[in-house]
Amino acid sequence: MRILHIIGGGEYGGAEQYLVNLARKLQGSPYQIQMACFYDSEFAAVLRKYQIPVHTVLPSSRFDFTLAQKLRRLMIQEKIDIVHTHGVRANFFGRLAARKLKLPIATTVHSELRQDYQNPVAYMLALGMERMTQPLTTRYIAISNSIKQDMIKRGIPEQKIEVIYSGIDFAEFVEEKTSTLELPQPPVIGIVGRLQEVKGHRYAIMAMPAILQKYPEVNLVIIGDGPLKEDLMKLAKQIQVADNVHFLGFQQSVSSLLNQFDIFLMPSLSEGLGLSLIEAMSQGIPVIASEVGGMVDVVQDTGDLLTSTGILVSAKDANAIAENAKLLLADSNIAQQMGMRGQADVLKRFNSERMIAEIADFYEKL
Repeated sequence: MRILHIIGGGEYGGAEQYLVNLARKLQGSPYQIQMACFYDSEFAAVLRKYQIPVHTVLPSSRFDFTLAQKLRRLMIQEKIDIVHTHGVRANFFGRLAARKLKLPIATTVHSELRQDYQNPVAYMLALGMERMTQPLTTRYIAISNSIKQDMIKRGIPEQKIEVIYSGIDFAEFVEEKTSTLELPQPPVIGIVGRLQEVKGHRYAIMAMPAILQKYPEVNLVIIGDGPLKEDLMKLAKQIQVADNVHFLGFQQSVSSLLNQFDIFLMPSLSEGLGLSLIEAMSQGIPVIASEVGGMVDVVQDTGDLLTSTGILVSAKDANAIAENAKLLLADSNIAQQMGMRGQADVLKRFNSERMIAEIADFYEKL
């Protein structure tokens, strides 16, 4: 079975990492994966590194309507059996290309459309492109239940949607090259994520005065880069916590740094699933996360620290972050036990073997 995945590929984010993991795991299987992307950038380079067939279908402009023709020619040339699309532009042109060839079309939705397009004009354009072609998709994959609900609100029939959680190769994650970076003295509260508004870093920083009042030795470590770095550094200075807030920038190897965290924090305003959260939990680190998006699927918060796999708090609530961080800092045994429960849970539910088996079954049903 020859399957063509189509994605923009202009960045190397969660969806791109998902596809690399999927393609690598299916190498040598009956499912022959090929990739088509609209940029010859880091994503394409990673695919080549792992000897995954990749076709760069370069547009002449952002709205190059010959893309559908180019993709159709590629599908014919490579004798494709199934087309699998990811992202608004890839969905639009991939569906149009596959329709004329009467190929089954799968679409994976990795995030909520509204969060991807903050500009109202861009959002309406993206929504229009989706509504024009979404009936052409044979079946959908949602990577979390919250995304499934968002899709239903956008008019996609529930019976066409299957929830398949993204899976992580935990053994490979642990085997990542060890970072030589030294973190500040513990206790350390850590965040991993691009510095943009939707990730909610400002609420973590705003929680620090209350945390430091009781635990003055605590350090907040922020791993990641992005457009909000200067604003977040100014905020830390304004509320006089700059000495305890450390911006470490983008780091290639994260697993060895996670092991130095006492608490992992994910204060996002929206999240498709939260792969960084899953990675942290897989290392046995107690977590505090916003009660939004797919993170509700990941963290099982019973309301009792003795039975929960992590703690969920309302988004944009710096006070809730501070109070729950202090609870975990107050009792290392409770924090450790929570981390162990979280670790056991995500290793079972979010491993790549489970994801691959479910996606293979999904393809057989198309």
